[in-house]
Amino acid sequence: MHPDKIKNILNLSSVERYGYLIRKVADFEEVWLIKDINGYVRLGDKNENIQIPVFPEEDFAKLFITGDWENCTIEKINVDNFIKWLGDLGNANVKIAGFPSTELNSVVVTADEIKNHLFSEMQQYD
Repeated sequence: MHPDKIKNILNLSSVERYGYLIRKVADFEEVWLIKDINGYVRLGDKNENIQIPVFPEEDFAKLFITGDWENCTIEKINVDNFIKWLGDLGNANVKIAGFPSTELNSVVVTADEIKNHLFSEMQQYD
């Protein structure tokens, strides 16, 4: 992806980036996550909520493989497997950080919320 396109997309608001995430995941039927030796990278907030950051495209996830995450890898997950996994995340009260910026600003949603957003968007592609 061209660096200017990456920059322009990252400059979108959190809500706009989340919308981009939903559209791209529904269209390409894949989502990208960051993985370390313990599993998928998790973020926490001041209220001790656990969030897993997800990305619409590999190029965006690659931006996070620096600093504390330099030994991490990027993994692509098929949307059907991701949706199945969301059930487990919801049961564990793990939330989704939808397409965070490099400053980790994102829309945080429950597993059920992103699942419903994806189903709604995917219906438009049928």
